[in-house]
Amino acid sequence: FDSWASFFPCASSPNDNLIDVDILLFFSASWELWPQAKLTSEDIVRKFEEGYYPWSRCFGKITIDTAHMLPEQDLYDPPKQQVNRLWVNGPNRQFEKGLRASQFPNNHNDHQNIGDDQGYQLAYLMEPDSVPLERFWLDGLRKEIEDKRPFAVLGSKYRGDNWYDFIKDLEIPLLNHFNGNAVYNISNVLMNLMLGQLEVEAEQMYNFIPFDLRMAQMWAEGTMGVVSSMLPSGDLDHLVDGVITPRNNTAKFQSWWNKHGYNGDVAVMQESLVIKNYAATNMLPKFLGPETIIHGAAMFKRWDADKPIALVVSDWNEGHLLEFIDSLNHDQHPFQEVVVMRPAHSERIPHSQLMNVASFGITVRFIDRELGDYMDWCEAPIESEWFMYVNTYFKVRKYVDILLTEEDKPLMSYIYADLPFCQNYESCKFAIERARSFDPDADKHVQDFETVFNTDERDKFCAIWKGLELPPPDPCVPQGPTATAFLAYLSSQKKAKKMYKIKDKAQYGWRSVFNRVHEPLEIDKCSEGRRLGEANTTVCRDIEDPIECEDEPECEYDYQFLTCFESGDDVPTSTPTISPAPTITPSPSISSTTTLLPTPGPTHADAMYPTLSPTIEEASLQCIEPSQANYTCGEPLSVSFSVGGQVEEICETFSVDIYASSTDALLDTVLVPSSFFNHTTSRRRLGSSSSGSGGGGDWI
Repeated sequence: FDSWASFFPCASSPNDNLIDVDILLFFSASWELWPQAKLTSEDIVRKFEEGYYPWSRCFGKITIDTAHMLPEQDLYDPPKQQVNRLWVNGPNRQFEKGLRASQFPNNHNDHQNIGDDQGYQLAYLMEPDSVPLERFWLDGLRKEIEDKRPFAVLGSKYRGDNWYDFIKDLEIPLLNHFNGNAVYNISNVLMNLMLGQLEVEAEQMYNFIPFDLRMAQMWAEGTMGVVSSMLPSGDLDHLVDGVITPRNNTAKFQSWWNKHGYNGDVAVMQESLVIKNYAATNMLPKFLGPETIIHGAAMFKRWDADKPIALVVSDWNEGHLLEFIDSLNHDQHPFQEVVVMRPAHSERIPHSQLMNVASFGITVRFIDRELGDYMDWCEAPIESEWFMYVNTYFKVRKYVDILLTEEDKPLMSYIYADLPFCQNYESCKFAIERARSFDPDADKHVQDFETVFNTDERDKFCAIWKGLELPPPDPCVPQGPTATAFLAYLSSQKKAKKMYKIKDKAQYGWRSVFNRVHEPLEIDKCSEGRRLGEANTTVCRDIEDPIECEDEPECEYDYQFLTCFESGDDVPTSTPTISPAPTITPSPSISSTTTLLPTPGPTHADAMYPTLSPTIEEASLQCIEPSQANYTCGEPLSVSFSVGGQVEEICETFSVDIYASSTDALLDTVLVPSSFFNHTTSRRRLGSSSSGSGGGGDWI
């Protein structure tokens, strides 16, 4: 709420022609477990009612409520997302119960309203890391709601740039999912169907999936027939005995979207221009667009020329230095002091080229190295307080963004040592091993060419390094000091967090300062111990010119983040255009003349719930022995499926082929005895007698 004082929510009183808004502070855990949270919340309500907050006039009232979860239910543990079915149970249940609390303010656990207090039509989930960027942001959101109604969900896909190195490997629902911080029309039929489906799936394997991504999977399955394969396998925790997880719900979801997914030709899943999702993205103000509310961004400022920073460059007189110096000829980087470490008697650099960089205020010095090349960043004489390090197999990018906090702490990005990104590389494991000479608990790997070094601390660290009694180095891994060891040294001195903002690269990504343009000679890769750094993972990411980028068939240019990435035509990033069913049931509209209160929520919530009856469109049955017969199912299996007695008499065992109706792909073949079929059962479960992927066979 502090930011609301700086960015006032509304310009006018609530008595305008836009929808009225109340605030619900909704907690996950029981009040008995968190009494201080309740006291704090009640204090906020009291101050609101007394007019303490200047922004109070933008809202009708504040209420508080809770999902009453026990500690074993209220879990959010991302490291366990491949093994624990409950790793994201806390957010999933809090979301469902929060929307039910909006529909049924007095009795959301029983899904009914009591007395005159009716439910809301809309609920905007605004987590604490959703912050406004401009004043009157609430007015803008209310106006967009009016402009885009009727809708089921109004939200934002991920709009940062962390995914570009692996975007082609991501599944369609993840690429297109709306982050949970969105506006939900809880009077909409489709939204209630999805909400009910989430509640039904609470004990299934689908509880492994965060609620917002799971709704995107429903969308992809309902509009394109795409069944996601995101569920983990192997030994899993907290599975529920006897609960069967359907392999797919394609027919059901397709029916939903055909009936309720479109208002005319417009999809009811609408993307907002007011809300933008930059979850876990290191951001600069220049990357922001017209949005007024952002979610999840870690905001930084850009290192500029007023804060001196040097660049140490390793060179081996292989003809790459001229090209590297040329890459310095622009004012979109902060390096004013460049120290080139190279062999004695290296070729001279033309004076004209040095004059070019001097015109940008850059001084270049050349130092003949006296120790091995792996000691270059320790030995370089530096006058600036800070410096970075690279070699001439790279070049400086055209747009360099070195990130600083408001307190002038440089960003330092790491990966954990136990991740495959480290364990699969000998150089990473070696760096961690050496780092533990400084800090036995060192568990973070940092790239040399991504680190901003403090010069004074560099001097102290390198003095200690030179005194270490280290085992003979492996010639194929870095021999000298590393940024990983430097971080371990700072941690051992209790200085790391005081000097740097340290963030997980796997979660927040990083911004490259350099692009690799050359490879070392194969014969030299081990003999010289030259650090190759971390190359970008795609060719597209090395292209900096927008026109050149867009000329490449597999590349796309992002003008917001000034970066080229590998996209390709096979990566859908928007809602597909699918013809709706001949008759469309429009979503209930939102009244523009009343508050959110008068329209009640569903009076019979069970009618909104989807059922546990996944379907298939077609099945072909053939006898195996002793004779042949064919039967084609005319309706979905879960609606009606029976075989007459005459078939049962001539077939002892059936081979059932299950096909996907959207692609005609063969999904499975199951052997079924004739006794499986009878004249009274319209819905049966096909599966092996041993435990299947759902813990006892799957619904098909």
